[in-house]
Amino acid sequence: MARAVEPKRSGTRAEKVSISLPAELGDEVRRRVGQRGFSRFVTAAVRRQIERDDLDALLTELEATNGPVSPELLAEVDKLWPDAADDRP
Repeated sequence: MARAVEPKRSGTRAEKVSISLPAELGDEVRRRVGQRGFSRFVTAAVRRQIERDDLDALLTELEATNGPVSPELLAEVDKLWPDAADDRP
């Protein structure tokens, strides 16, 4: 069972959890941030994923409410921001 830990530098409560991930990912994180920065790196990655999931849910809701973006509007956006088309699925 996870136990709550009060961090020294922040007013935010932390919870100690155990995760499993491929060894090569753990090695890459340690190479980038060292052992002491591992939790901070994982926390940032989880926050970023939650933000992306929330944005995806919002976009799905907007499309359900308003319909898909028209091809004409997408073409107009592509003219204004050509690099944006490269990131579109």
